[in-house]
Amino acid sequence: DGQTIVSGGLDGTVRMWNPKGEQIGQPFKGHQVVVSSVAISRDGQTIVSGGLDGTVRMWNPKGEQIGQPFKGHQGVVSSVAISRDGQTIVSGGLDGTVRMWNREGRLIGQPFKDYQGRVLSVAISTDGKTIVSGGQDGTVRMWNREGSPIGQPFEVHQGMVTSVAISTDGQTIVSGGQDGTVRMWNPQGQQIGQPFKGHQGEVSSVAIGMDGQTIVSGGQDGTVRMWN
Repeated sequence: DGQTIVSGGLDGTVRMWNPKGEQIGQPFKGHQVVVSSVAISRDGQTIVSGGLDGTVRMWNPKGEQIGQPFKGHQGVVSSVAISRDGQTIVSGGLDGTVRMWNREGRLIGQPFKDYQGRVLSVAISTDGKTIVSGGQDGTVRMWNREGSPIGQPFEVHQGMVTSVAISTDGQTIVSGGQDGTVRMWNPQGQQIGQPFKGHQGEVSSVAIGMDGQTIVSGGQDGTVRMWN
């Protein structure tokens, strides 16, 4: 509903805010070091975080941990995502793997291991059937729930793919990269239009609106940009 913002920080905490910038409740404390990524379920009842301590954690809006930390990544968890129904959590790590988990913290299938280097960003489709990831090797990859690659890697970015997102209908994938561009793709890996150019330096984060018509990006140049 757009009424809750979640953040993770260098201080190892997860925090919730309202749109006025007022903190909701107390910080969530559990990670031993930096929180590198956060996500929130569509109903706002489940928050997921990943950290430099190698764990994925689930929280309720009161800041209480749900179950035990998910452990499996060998090193930093760089990105987390949660399905619309809140039943599937996806994580990507600097160990080069993408992992799927249920709410009990059990691994669903085997880790996805096709990456040559670190996984920097993950996203999951609304129906929970498609996972998208971006990595240090400059590729965007799509996977099914069994961990099998869907098609060939998307290879156009010059340098690392730092962030990925997928539209509500699953028909548009957005990626941002070290090369300063934002790119759109169809599920077949064909680029839609020309790269979006404007950032002066690396694009650090991308998102796509629910209607699929608005893309937002943030970069190391300190700007946030909107694109159609």
